[in-house]
Amino acid sequence: MERSPTDIRIDELGDRVGRFEADVSKRFDKVDRRFDRFEDKVDERFKKIDEQFKKVDEEFKKVDEQFKKVDARFDKVDARFEKVDARFETVLTKEEFKKSQEAQKVWMDKIDARFSRWDKIVSGGIVVTIGAVVAKVLGVA
Repeated sequence: MERSPTDIRIDELGDRVGRFEADVSKRFDKVDRRFDRFEDKVDERFKKIDEQFKKVDEEFKKVDEQFKKVDARFDKVDARFEKVDARFETVLTKEEFKKSQEAQKVWMDKIDARFSRWDKIVSGGIVVTIGAVVAKVLGVA
C-alpha cells in the first residue's frame, strides 16, 4: 500500500518535532552555560554589594549615636529655655514697664523739684553769707 501524502507529512512531523526538541535543548544548554559563566560573577558582585551595605549600616549606626548625643544636648538646651521662659513670664510686660517708668519719672521729678528748691535756698543763703563776709571784710557791716 502506498502511503498518502498526509501520512508522509505526519511521519515527517514527528521527525521535525524531534529535531525542534533537540534544537531547543541545545539552546537551553547554551543559555545554561552562559548563566553558569555569569553566576560566579554575579555572586561576587552581590557579595561586594552586601559588604558595602554592611559598611553603610555601620555608618548609619554611628550617625544614630551622634544624633542621640545631639538629642541629649537639645534636651538640655530646651530645659534652659524653659527656665528662661519662666523668668520672662515673671518679668513685666512692656505696658507695665512703661507705667512703672512713668511712675518713677513722676517720683524723680518731685525729687528734682525739692532739690531745685533747696538749691535756691542754699544758693540764696550762700550769696547772703558771701555778701555778709564781704561786707565784714570791707567793713561795711
